[in-house]
Order: sequence, then C-alpha cells, then structure tokens
Amino acid sequence: MRQQPEPVHRTIPRATVDRFFADLATANPLASLPPAHCMKSVSFGSTLTIALGTDQTPDLSCGDGGNSAMRDVIRDTDEIVALLQAK
Repeated sequence: MRQQPEPVHRTIPRATVDRFFADLATANPLASLPPAHCMKSVSFGSTLTIALGTDQTPDLSCGDGGNSAMRDVIRDTDEIVALLQAK
C-alpha cells in the first residue's frame, strides 16, 4: 500500500508573497501570456503552471519567451518552490 507523503510546513516571506501576487496581477489574464515551447520526456516530463480560478499560465518550466511579465512570474515561482523544498 502506498503511503501518503507527510505535509510540509514552510513560511514564505511576506515580501515574496506580495511581489508574487503583484506580478500575477500585472500578467493578467494569465492565459494571455505567450507559451514557450520546450522538449520534454514523455515519461518523465512535467509542467509547472499557476492557476487562479479558471485562469492559468502556460508552462513556466519552458522559459519566458522574452516576455517580461512571464519572466517575473517565473522568478517568483522559482523562489517560492525553492523555499518549499528547503529543509
């Protein structure tokens, strides 16, 4: 039987959260951000997106495609993911 992973509790600095939501507001609507395309393994490939309600970014793991709003969202997301993965 497969065990469920233990929940992870981390504190994200308020300034990081504020910048993240400000950058998401600037990028609205998220679905209008230009998708960057990248090669991924069919069996091991993954996607990283941000969804707010019914709005969703393109795959953030493929880069910003030269779009500054997308670059800012990717920077914030990478920072938050790193904080969540820290031990």
